Amino acid sequence: MTKKVMIANYDPNVLLEQKKVFEGLDVELRTVQNGSSVLEEFTEFKPDIILLDPMLPKVSGFDVALKIRSLNPNLPIIMLTAVYRGLVYRTQALDKYGATEYLEEPVSLHKLRDTIEKYIGSPVKKCGRKEQRISFKQRFEELLQDTKDDTKPQKRKQARAKTMVKVETATGKPDLKSTSTIDIKRKSTRKKLKAILKESHVH
Repeated sequence: MTKKVMIANYDPNVLLEQKKVFEGLDVELRTVQNGSSVLEEFTEFKPDIILLDPMLPKVSGFDVALKIRSLNPNLPIIMLTAVYRGLVYRTQALDKYGATEYLEEPVSLHKLRDTIEKYIGSPVKKCGRKEQRISFKQRFEELLQDTKDDTKPQKRKQARAKTMVKVETATGKPDLKSTSTIDIKRKSTRKKLKAILKESHVH
């Protein structure tokens, strides 16, 4: 089932960045840039979740959240801010204005996606070839990033493995624990890559 997402932010560049979270997914997006538009379009659009900047013009995001909460007590409202930082603002947003989550920017797309999926699940991928390519590209890049983040530990493992080879040459007794750890890492990466490539040919 298609999920409806409303993104409210006064900055068009931020809107474009946050929309990347939903690329390749079966969601209907509605973007607005002021608080009045949120309230005007909310009833008609009926979003499943809303990403809300508290510093909206015309009607502040805090007041928008309070109004939306009175209309829909269960709607997930995720506030994202680069201005209102600290425990005081966070507590007021959650307890007084009805926000479900309060995230201080910058927030990685990965963390934002995880937060959204916590409330509406994982939106189904679109079936079109273009959207499939976008989705697979994102997953592939995330996997490469994970591998990149693990470069230093992996280099240490490889260095240790070379040392163990020298020990084995001298003693004839291999260190199975060290070599198997590296093999498992490689096998895990290969499995993930194969899964992505296999899924890319489904359609």
